[in-house]
Amino acid sequence: GEPIIDEYNFCQMLERASKSTVVSTKFAYNESYAGGALCVANHIAGFVNEVGLIALLGKEDSREDFIRSNLKPNIELFPCYREDGPTIIKRRFLESVFNQKMFEICELNQQPVSGEVENQVIKLFSKLAHKYDLVISADFGHGFITKKIVDLLCNKSPYLVTMAQSNSANLGYNLITKYPRADYVVIDHVEIRLACHDQHGQLEPMVKKISRQLKCSKINTTLGHEGALYYSNGSFYRIPALSWKIVDTIGAGDAVLALTSPLTYLDVNPEIVAFVGNCAGALAVQYIGNKETIDPADLVKLIQSFMK
Repeated sequence: GEPIIDEYNFCQMLERASKSTVVSTKFAYNESYAGGALCVANHIAGFVNEVGLIALLGKEDSREDFIRSNLKPNIELFPCYREDGPTIIKRRFLESVFNQKMFEICELNQQPVSGEVENQVIKLFSKLAHKYDLVISADFGHGFITKKIVDLLCNKSPYLVTMAQSNSANLGYNLITKYPRADYVVIDHVEIRLACHDQHGQLEPMVKKISRQLKCSKINTTLGHEGALYYSNGSFYRIPALSWKIVDTIGAGDAVLALTSPLTYLDVNPEIVAFVGNCAGALAVQYIGNKETIDPADLVKLIQSFMK
């Protein structure tokens, strides 16, 4: 998937400008976090033996040293480089007292990668796929996961988990229906509505429609503050949100994706999968951005507290 450097710039609000409507701030400090496919890999790495990450970096500004230093030790990075753009950076500007986001600047090339990069990924994946139990496509819709790579993932993955994020840079264009098949899908309620071209209908028929279209028996639809709707082999399970402290919702879906994927591979009871997923989301929203990854001990403590 696509690594994303999440840069958070914290600012102090000043008074309103006297001659314009410009929001005036004083820069305080910034922090950078490993987001996108990096945070998915870091979350899952705490619960499995080995992770391999095929990642798209930019030649212009690769940030490779930062990326390598922010990956857990049991993650092996397999970088591919595009010549025509940087590693994706998303700069968010926040008011520092209440951490309220004001605006965002994205540094990226949204065009599909070149045929040369595409062929490199295909050769690399074909060489590595048989060494791993499952494959997660962390697809943030910024030009890396092309049609040829999608076909490769669907044909060569031993167990395929997919997500196709809709965000401000690709809204309406990066849909889960780009994948002809999957074993497990994590999607949010907006993304599934976009994929089904249905703004107001009930979610259950949409989930069944995507299940049939992707030949996928397990779909986890996250609903934000309303929890999640988990579908497994023809049955639905609704799980309430378990969060009690919300600092930042960015990265919560990635945590759900990472921690539930191995459970579905192991064919764990659907209610347990859904419950653990919402526990992962509850932990993730307590941190600013992707500053922290979920520790197994913290997850166990949270589950124990809910069971008491």
